[in-house]
Amino acid sequence: DENFINAGIRRIIAENKTGRDFLQKSEEIFDVPIARTTFSDAMHSSRRLELLNQIAYSNYKSINQELSDDGIDYLHEFKDIDEHDIFSVDGHFIEHSSHTQRNAKGKLYASGNLYILNMRSGLIQQFAGVSDGSVKNHEMPIFKERMAVKGSYCDDKNKTIWINDRAYIDHRWWIKQKAKGNYVISKSKKNNSVLYCGDLEFDKEDLVNAGVVSDRLGGFTSSGATMRIIEYMDPETQEQMTFYTTLGKEVRPGVVCWLYFLRWKIEKVFDCFKNTLGETKAWATGNTAIQIQGHLICLFYNFMQLLSEKTKKLELCEDKKAEKKYTENLKVREDKAKELGRIIHPLIYTCRKISRMSCQFIRSVRNHFFSEKPLSLILPIFAERLRRYL
Repeated sequence: DENFINAGIRRIIAENKTGRDFLQKSEEIFDVPIARTTFSDAMHSSRRLELLNQIAYSNYKSINQELSDDGIDYLHEFKDIDEHDIFSVDGHFIEHSSHTQRNAKGKLYASGNLYILNMRSGLIQQFAGVSDGSVKNHEMPIFKERMAVKGSYCDDKNKTIWINDRAYIDHRWWIKQKAKGNYVISKSKKNNSVLYCGDLEFDKEDLVNAGVVSDRLGGFTSSGATMRIIEYMDPETQEQMTFYTTLGKEVRPGVVCWLYFLRWKIEKVFDCFKNTLGETKAWATGNTAIQIQGHLICLFYNFMQLLSEKTKKLELCEDKKAEKKYTENLKVREDKAKELGRIIHPLIYTCRKISRMSCQFIRSVRNHFFSEKPLSLILPIFAERLRRYL
């Protein structure tokens, strides 16, 4: 079991183009010979998947607690959601394995998992398998089935906010989930017909509520479910949006809107999976294999997230290149907004956002992953890569 997990991590670190490339590097570079059938059989083992389920979640809990002890909470400013765990959920798909069999209609699809991103710590978990490439499944039924396994994805809070895209729509189901402490934030579809039944007061002077036009109770005529419906107009672009949530009025409408905008951070993680870690293709066929691969990617990503936060805290540094680029882009946006008589949303200036790890930092982690030096001697190297780019 230990050798299997180590081999999976090495496969991610070594940027292998194919399975045979991985096996050859394992033997010639890492001096760990692995038979092709041995690793392939292990990828289809339901026992090993269950083992990885437990290891990945235990690892996630441990790192999440360490980051919390270090004061890492990207949403600490919003006291009205202090009692909630907050996750963004979405599916991520890659090319199917070369050995995937076509279905009865001769078709193949992308392989993928559901993942959930902790919006407080920036850590990610593999949540459920969606497809190994032989079938095309809708994500919502899989999400609902996985949600029933309580206590295997949350932290110590009794309430959870799920930030989903419009594919996860089932208003009646979400209303029932309130009794279990699960709340939703999502964006309304354009064809949703809403019957409004009451206005909710909110503080228009509160900067958090900038852009909020109205906060009302409304029922979706297609489902009969009553939720909060928040109309929002972006103060920078004047784009109009409608959000719905099952959260009570104690959570400010501006917080609801802001959390939805933050959910796109999960796409940045997926971009790292594909374009930086190079995980663009399934390692093997079958749902068991695609879930194992997802767990291993999350294990390595969360370790890098821990190192990134430790480096910034202990070495007192930030990613200078990313900071400079963001500042320059923000200045362009400010000038354009001012020219049009508009403003940038105030939260853009005050809230710390989940940072994206640079390619240079990730390369440095890969280069030193097997180093026998203590971490205290390697963190300054990571810091140098944040301060100075090659």
